[in-house]
Amino acid sequence: MPNVVAVPVTVEVRTASATYPIEIGAGAASALPALLDTVRAPARRFVVSTAHVWGLHGDTMSAVAREEPILLPDGERYKNVATVTGIYHALIKASADRASCLIAL
Repeated sequence: MPNVVAVPVTVEVRTASATYPIEIGAGAASALPALLDTVRAPARRFVVSTAHVWGLHGDTMSAVAREEPILLPDGERYKNVATVTGIYHALIKASADRASCLIAL
């Protein structure tokens, strides 16, 4: 079987307040640090993820955010105010400020 090179795809997401691009493609995460630098994203970067997803992509994402990841439980039932409060507490504990960057994975 020949090697298949996945061509990155950009999808424009439109919301009521903004439009933003999402890049989808093999190896896209490895390009994220340079992309964040290009758009002048703050240097302090925090990744919010589940433990399962972090286990799959943590090595790549460690180059994106040098801070400890904020790991959440898996499942729809955890998408609630209590979980958001936990994220806030983790950011406060890490001395994050308004200039910090959050990356959801």
